[in-house]
Amino acid sequence: MKQHTAFLSRTLRSMLAVPVVALGVVALSATQASAVSRPAIVAAAQDQLGNSARNHESPMGSGCNYYTGYFRTWKPAGGCPSSDGVQWRDSDWCADFVKYVWQRARVPHANVPETGGGILTGWAASFKDYGVKYGTWHTRGSGYTPQPGDSVVFDWDQSGDIDHVGIVSSANGSTVYTIEGNSGDRIKANSYSRSNIDIVGYSAPVGGTSEEPRDGNSVTGDPYADLLTVDSAGKLMLYSNNFVRDGGQPYTGSEPREVGHGWGGFARTMPADVTGDGFTDVLVVNSAGKLMLYSNNIVRDDGQPYAGSEPREVGHGWGGFSNVIPADVTGDGFTDLLTVDSAGKLMMYSNNFVRDNGQPFTGSEPREVGHGWGGFSKVI
Repeated sequence: MKQHTAFLSRTLRSMLAVPVVALGVVALSATQASAVSRPAIVAAAQDQLGNSARNHESPMGSGCNYYTGYFRTWKPAGGCPSSDGVQWRDSDWCADFVKYVWQRARVPHANVPETGGGILTGWAASFKDYGVKYGTWHTRGSGYTPQPGDSVVFDWDQSGDIDHVGIVSSANGSTVYTIEGNSGDRIKANSYSRSNIDIVGYSAPVGGTSEEPRDGNSVTGDPYADLLTVDSAGKLMLYSNNFVRDGGQPYTGSEPREVGHGWGGFARTMPADVTGDGFTDVLVVNSAGKLMLYSNNIVRDDGQPYAGSEPREVGHGWGGFSNVIPADVTGDGFTDLLTVDSAGKLMMYSNNFVRDNGQPFTGSEPREVGHGWGGFSKVI
């Protein structure tokens, strides 16, 4: 079965004890919690389209690709390169690409490995299976207008077997525009007549919404920046903001409230979506130099961020770094950490919470991504 953007990192967040994070203290419904931004899906696909380091097979025509290596480590790797901690592997890869994009945009159920019962696999047909299972499947002849972020599946010879899948980037009354992996051995932007008989249909992402993606550093999931502060008593205080609700006066919509205590003794406090669920966790470096994760899912935690689980150690020996900067350097939706060591080297500790089996920053050895950074008074 042959299944037919430049480096983009998120804004580096400050390591200061008064971080800006996007949130609003509002009651979240189940619908809000499960919503996924269609623009975020398209942005993730466009990001990979422009990523010259991985938007094609290497060597061309070999089948070796990043996306199969990311998900299916049992596939052959002979002659394939590696990058960003991933050994590339040889396989048809259109479905792996679409699954990668959906997972980055946090589409429900896209993060479940096929080895753990996930419905999305390396087969293009699994995207039709997803739509049928979750009630989002639409055939080409149903009259459905494809939406950005949908998956579109193809049967090139009308044999009844699905051969290929891509991402819908946009559509109008006559044409559907796509971004596809393994299209001529690379990622390509294509277009088709909506009546093209090669198109079988479309599966929409569960909870898809046309809203712009919320900030990746969000506590409650709305797109408005709130403030967390550590006061003189060591209390972690939340100043919520909803710019619309507050009539353009941020931080006045509600009284600040305590969301933690005993935070005064930490050497460093950093907001970061470590777990990749769209809600801001907090990383701290304690007095012993241990890196501790306070996870947050405001829905799971019944509106009490950082209270859903006990903090746990995710690293040690972090007390000596002059800078620690949370940032999604690899663009996979999980916050990595950058440090400047005593020699002035900029070191990256990569994190993929799923790949690392819940052990962030341990999936690969730290690697140097710059030098001569010791002379900067602050790196943010």
